[in-house]
Amino acid sequence: MAKGNAVRSKTATKKAAAKTMTKASKPPTKKKTTAKKKAARKATTLTRKKPATKRSNKARSRKATSAKQFHVITDGTGGLPRHFLKAILTQFPDLHSQPMYHVFCDTPEKILKLFKKTIPKNAFVVHSLACEQTKATLQEQADARGIDSYDMTGGAVAFVSQQVQQQPIEDLDSVHTQNAAYFDRIDAWEFTMQHDDSRRLDSINKADIVLLGISRVSKTPTAAFLGWLGHRVANVSFAPEQGVPAEIKACRSRVVALTMAPKNLSEIRNRRLRVNGFADKILKKPDANFRYAAVRDTIREVMAAEQIYKRLRVPIVDVTDATVEETAARVLQRLELE
Repeated sequence: MAKGNAVRSKTATKKAAAKTMTKASKPPTKKKTTAKKKAARKATTLTRKKPATKRSNKARSRKATSAKQFHVITDGTGGLPRHFLKAILTQFPDLHSQPMYHVFCDTPEKILKLFKKTIPKNAFVVHSLACEQTKATLQEQADARGIDSYDMTGGAVAFVSQQVQQQPIEDLDSVHTQNAAYFDRIDAWEFTMQHDDSRRLDSINKADIVLLGISRVSKTPTAAFLGWLGHRVANVSFAPEQGVPAEIKACRSRVVALTMAPKNLSEIRNRRLRVNGFADKILKKPDANFRYAAVRDTIREVMAAEQIYKRLRVPIVDVTDATVEETAARVLQRLELE
């Protein structure tokens, strides 16, 4: 009996020891599994990050390609190169380096100072200079630093000189002078501002150009641009149901009517109302007098206005999606002023 109890006790002791060993062996197994999972996660993360690395390399490559600085040097106000380059740069939408303009660089000393303090070696230069000595100094400085340069006006001046058999006078002051033509242009600008939006109708017969149109067809900006060019412009706004002012008939030969696609006009009117904070007050009113920007009403208004223009027999310019410069050019073309 005692012997049997001893055997059972020994067996129980072995089982307890086995359980203890099993428990003790479990943590290392768990650690190994955790390590494997971490390694797997790390590998997955690295795999996912590869496309981002490619994108960043592409961005760095693009940045490196466009790292050159773009400098424009002119001896005047910069109007010519700004306008010239604005047209050219529209053809390079991905260009990251925007031009830096340096105006009134009209002496060799100013050119030397500019290159010494401002123009780096990783640059290229476009210049518009009238004086040959100043131009030669710029070229010397550019060549000494290995900088590429382009003469914007030299070829044109040489071509005209050859054709007319005259040498250029290289007079910078003659470009911007306060002569009679300059003051006439200022007078034209003042006249245009005084005759904006149907003001001073009693004197619109003195205008070179009369712009006629319903609300928000770009009359004011077009008139302002034409006034800056030196034309005396009056712009007259009207509502078709009220008809055009009687003063229009007296200067009909100088009238150009502006029109626009109704959908575009509706969008512009709605935007204007939102900007001015009137959208909630006006657009939600049921009163027909306030249906100013609704597409359906805009269609009717544009059609009625165009019928009036045809009865007046005045030229019509469609300003839909047109810039102010384009509209002004079409107005001058219709009136044969240029």
